[in-house]
Amino acid sequence: MTAPPLQQSRMRHSIKVIIPLSIVGAAVVIAGIMIATRPLAPKKPPEERAWVVATKPATPGDEQPVMSMYGEIVAGRETELRPLVPGRIIGVGPNFRDGGKVAAGDLLIAIDPFDYKSTVEEISAQLTGERQLLENDRAQIALSRAEVKRREKLAGSGAGSLKNLDDAKLALADRESRMIARQESMERLGVLLRRAERDEESARLTAPFGGVLLDTAAAEGKQVSTGDRIARLVDTGRLEVRFHVSDSQFARLLAADDYIGRALKVRWKAGEHTFAFDGAIDRIDGRIDAATGGALVYGILEGVGPDTVLRPGAFVHVEVPDRVYRQVLRLPESALHNGDTIYVAEESEGASRLATRQVALVVRDGNDVLIRGNFGQGDKVVITRFPEIGPGVRIVEAVGATPAER
Repeated sequence: MTAPPLQQSRMRHSIKVIIPLSIVGAAVVIAGIMIATRPLAPKKPPEERAWVVATKPATPGDEQPVMSMYGEIVAGRETELRPLVPGRIIGVGPNFRDGGKVAAGDLLIAIDPFDYKSTVEEISAQLTGERQLLENDRAQIALSRAEVKRREKLAGSGAGSLKNLDDAKLALADRESRMIARQESMERLGVLLRRAERDEESARLTAPFGGVLLDTAAAEGKQVSTGDRIARLVDTGRLEVRFHVSDSQFARLLAADDYIGRALKVRWKAGEHTFAFDGAIDRIDGRIDAATGGALVYGILEGVGPDTVLRPGAFVHVEVPDRVYRQVLRLPESALHNGDTIYVAEESEGASRLATRQVALVVRDGNDVLIRGNFGQGDKVVITRFPEIGPGVRIVEAVGATPAER
């Protein structure tokens, strides 16, 4: 019996769907079989990483580091200039101005000396008169003494009375008393005269020492008193550097018995120019900084004078040689780990690997360290830092290249 047309149509549609699905399923099964039966490639073992590093041979020797600080130039000798006597200024020195250079004895200001000269002349006249009167007193005393002797002879012979002798003695004593008073008066006048002469001389104010004038404040016609400051005088022939040393630097200075007088170098940068000056440590301030434990150190500069361009207030760089450390190894700070360990390159199983050495830090010098330890002469000390650094790590020494991971 022939199937109805509708049923035949459904069968043909089912065949069209089943056949493609069967083909796809067969392809999946075949692909799975091929994947499962394919030959496996052998696994390659991971390659050991090696680090390119820089090394430095261990060659201990004597080292003298240089301590580096910053400081300020100060005047070793400075004075405020004030008039020694009051009065009206009638003249000023040719170099009396800010920055003016003066030598010892140069005129700074001249005060009207009229009153002081008058006082000198007046006292001198009084003193001259007193000297003349003193000579008269001495003559009168000589006469009185002769009279006393004459009265004594007369009284002894009975020709003169005792009253007359007593009167002569009283007259002599009176004249001697007047002479003593006149001598005391002359001494007082002498003191007044010397004071007046000094005041007259002080009307000319001169430089007590050579140097440079600062903060000048005087002009002709100005009335000044003894309390007025007219200038400051800085001795440019004695300039000092004042700088602060830290607690550790202070200890290093004290550890050397000869730190007083130790040479130092001062560098002052002015624009594009750098000026260098030699000097020596002169003293250490009497106080210790409570906050840092350090101290202020003063050094005297050499070869400075009125023509020196350096002035107080200049900010300078100071270098002071440290004491000598015997048989130490200088390394970059990057070579020291945990403050007591360095790494050296050793040959092991045909490769260069890291090994540790215990050391003691002697002192730090800028970006370097000075150490002592159990390393051997000529050991190759690794000075490159990298995260995986440790014993046994494989390394390759850099040759003419910046160390980096390979």
